[in-house]
Amino acid sequence: EYLRNEALDSRDYFARAGDLPKPAEKQNDFGGTFGGPILRNKLFFFFSYEGLRLRVPFTRTEYVPGLDVRAAAIPAVAPLLNAYPLPTGPNYPGLDYAPAVLTFSNPSTLNATSLKLDYTVNSKLSLFIRGNYGPSNGQQHGAFDYYSRSTLSTTDSNVSTITAGAIYTFSSTLVNDFRVNLSQAKGATTVVPTNFGGAVAPSNDYLFQTNPDYSIATSVFSLYMLDGSSSYYVGNDATNHQHQFNLVNSLSWMKNRHEMKFGVDYRRLTPTNGYRPWDIGYLANSFTDFANGNIYYASIDSSDASAMRPVFTNLSFYVQDAWRIRPNLTFTYGLRWDYDPPPGENSGHPFYTATNLDDPANVALAPKGTPLWQANKHNFGPRVGIAYSVRNTAGKELILKGGWGLFYGLGNQQGAQGTQGFPYGRSRYLYGSDGYTFPISPADGGPVPFSLVPSYSFMFAFDPHLKDPRVYEWNVTAEQALGASRSLTVTYVGNSGDNLLRRNMLTPAMGGNTAFGYLDVVTNDSWSNYHALQTQFKQRPWRGLQFIASYTWAHAIDN
Repeated sequence: EYLRNEALDSRDYFARAGDLPKPAEKQNDFGGTFGGPILRNKLFFFFSYEGLRLRVPFTRTEYVPGLDVRAAAIPAVAPLLNAYPLPTGPNYPGLDYAPAVLTFSNPSTLNATSLKLDYTVNSKLSLFIRGNYGPSNGQQHGAFDYYSRSTLSTTDSNVSTITAGAIYTFSSTLVNDFRVNLSQAKGATTVVPTNFGGAVAPSNDYLFQTNPDYSIATSVFSLYMLDGSSSYYVGNDATNHQHQFNLVNSLSWMKNRHEMKFGVDYRRLTPTNGYRPWDIGYLANSFTDFANGNIYYASIDSSDASAMRPVFTNLSFYVQDAWRIRPNLTFTYGLRWDYDPPPGENSGHPFYTATNLDDPANVALAPKGTPLWQANKHNFGPRVGIAYSVRNTAGKELILKGGWGLFYGLGNQQGAQGTQGFPYGRSRYLYGSDGYTFPISPADGGPVPFSLVPSYSFMFAFDPHLKDPRVYEWNVTAEQALGASRSLTVTYVGNSGDNLLRRNMLTPAMGGNTAFGYLDVVTNDSWSNYHALQTQFKQRPWRGLQFIASYTWAHAIDN
């Protein structure tokens, strides 16, 4: 067990200057393991548990409405300005906001449990099954360390996995290792108003007066300021689930001077996204402007993404051989093939994309069922490596190593963005210049209906010939012994990436079709490269002394 608290901590400079209390700090990490036989020489178990209890101290300054602005606010707005913490000092010169310096602690907990059973069937076959369960919880004053400290976010996460495997030994030179995994992860974040820092928490009825069918439990209310002062955000941020099925098989075969491996890796992900059916947000120029009910705009956001059931799959095959050419020379080579198709959907809510992306003025909505991009079946990644012992003289050993490989990334991360835009994510903007004020009336604040009719407020689109990101990696190492206990290692490491994924925004002002307000286009237009010289001097234990000195010079560039 490890225990730490704030007893010997000094106060933060800003907390001391404001004569604020020292926030609590706690770190308690504890756990244990237990294992042994169940059936003699046949069945064994191993159990582990780790618990973590944290209270992390913070001192933060946010820019809140000044007392004069609060006093002058119209009745419709005053509860929202009073939802911010009270200022701890006067207004900044010439501005309508003041500092609120606050101290607080954010608590979190983790409980990680694991149980494994190993069973030896016979001299050739052994089985195992392992389960992991890891719920955690964390709270944060000021949701996402960005919004007003009078909001409190609570994030509950839970990861559970079951992995089973079978190892079969055909002979002393041929072994097969098969594994299957089922994993589930859940994450849910809610943000609620509090009275922290002298704030007065607004009621649910006040925040969602535009649409009483929704509440903090189902939707989000937000307020942003263009002048950079503090923003306000409360509601059900997200409840997401991820399910994974993973199957891996590896066959190892030793023959003469060769150590060969053949393998397959299949993965299937089925997430569900808990986007809200209705949100409302306001953007204002300043607290003073907002105090009179004036807004720059209000946004009504609707989403059907929670009804979607996207499916992501990828399949890989590989073969590798480590060839011991001579006792001091080993050559390793292999080939991997990756197949990463665009995401599918299992509930009748297909992804949508756009066509004619090379002609921005004539971009159009692609027909229903059009894949986000055409799957690439030519992702072959060769890899080679060599290790050569140049000199074996004691105290003067010299080893040279080098490797090169081609690796492919996945496009699924960007493909998942397709659940957030048109037509399942829709927005309506009501501008103050058109006479709208706070609060938006129920007649104007209803959900944005599903429609495939232009215009499209925000949409994700993909190059139909999108390729998986490709990275070439290489390295060369020389390790020279300097006596019996010292060594010097010099390494050159490099990589070069092309076909990297890039998101480009296209709007009518940029020459795009006026039917698309914002078109977020994913392409392969990015590249990168990295070069580094790494050196290390190591002194192994010698007369009670050991140390390591390292230096790295690196250069990276990308677009």
